[in-house]
Amino acid sequence: MQNKEINLKHVVLLSNKDETMRIDKYLSQIDNELLHSRSQIERLIEEQKVKVNNRLVLKKSREIKDGDIIELDINENPVIMALNSPEGENIPIDIVYEDEYLIVVDKPAGMTVHPAPGNYKSTLVNALIHYSQGNLSTCAESFRPGIVHRLDKDTSGLIIIAKNNKMHAKMAKIIQERKITKKYKTILVGSLADNVGTINLPIARSNRNRKKMIVCNDGKEAITKYKVIKNYEHFSYVDVELITGRTHQIRVHFASLNCPVLGDQTYNSLANTLSKIPLPMQKRFKAFNNKNINRQALHAYGLEFIHPATNKLIELYSPLPNDLLSILSYLDKDFT
Repeated sequence: MQNKEINLKHVVLLSNKDETMRIDKYLSQIDNELLHSRSQIERLIEEQKVKVNNRLVLKKSREIKDGDIIELDINENPVIMALNSPEGENIPIDIVYEDEYLIVVDKPAGMTVHPAPGNYKSTLVNALIHYSQGNLSTCAESFRPGIVHRLDKDTSGLIIIAKNNKMHAKMAKIIQERKITKKYKTILVGSLADNVGTINLPIARSNRNRKKMIVCNDGKEAITKYKVIKNYEHFSYVDVELITGRTHQIRVHFASLNCPVLGDQTYNSLANTLSKIPLPMQKRFKAFNNKNINRQALHAYGLEFIHPATNKLIELYSPLPNDLLSILSYLDKDFT
């Protein structure tokens, strides 16, 4: 029986509109579960299953530019089949803004944004399909209708959903051109050298662990602004503004300064956190951690942008969730 294929479409977004990039390098940097390795990308090109602007790509060195449309035909398998047809599920979602063009959801920690290998149900996408009755943009991959940008599973907060393709493209452009303000609050382990600062360190995907990102000289530009809200003994409560939006950017940037996000299982550990706390306080903190800290202490609390359709300023804010409030209360008591 001949394998079926799905057509994966992707619009090229380069930070510098005048630059070009090899297609194999560009595709290897896409955070997409269906493109799992550089060798798979090269194989797709060799098998003539990659097109740019509806023309076959014959060489992996083919240069692409901002705005090009890439199409990839990928052999269907059980994983892709599950991803390709997400179903609606009656899952409650907290909608903080909605009009005929957009939805903004306050996503809880623990909810994955869209289906991925090993996690095909109970995602935000499944909830949105049910809620909107299919009234979502379809210009991105089929397993992430409406999703303009993402939040990590264990990051809570505001996320923008597009109801049609035209609005999706306009919101993606706003994000690309840095005409949107995205604000976060986080609790870090350790103290920053400066109470106000900008982290400008490029980020790339790790070659050793494809699930991790690293600070790397040949990575993509990544800029994070921050301001310390409160300094505790051995911890910091920090307000963050993302200038760029790289995968895991906040978590990677602060980990690179030796001040990782509290509760981050990828770029931090309980052992590392305990190593920064005086020995007499470690047992009590460990008990609190095991009972109360179940995810990275990171919350996307603010969005500000000019609405592409109405030209009105949209300002949206989300209160700090109870689990992070309880951590701050504990720090106020034991580490002030």
